[in-house]
Amino acid sequence: MLLADDFAGLPPTQVISAEWDVLRDDSAGLVEKLKASRVSCTHVHYTRATHGFFPFPTIGSGTDAMREFVGFVREVTAGPTHTVPTTQQTTVFKDLQDE
Repeated sequence: MLLADDFAGLPPTQVISAEWDVLRDDSAGLVEKLKASRVSCTHVHYTRATHGFFPFPTIGSGTDAMREFVGFVREVTAGPTHTVPTTQQTTVFKDLQDE
């Protein structure tokens, strides 16, 4: 997917990444390409998280990440009355230090 030149026309996208993930740089690259193509993108980056933390609620903030994802899906599938600006770009950093 990162080899595509243009991502225009893709639906709103959420990228969830972890600090200690072998795919972290690919996630950041995807977010930059989505921004360049003016695709609505939310990037949630979890510091102190490892690859694969997302589906496991007992590992760090897996439950929080799952809630983020479910909320995002609900938001973008809310129906025809909901609109997401195509230029919306958000990056959130979550620290797992206290968990």
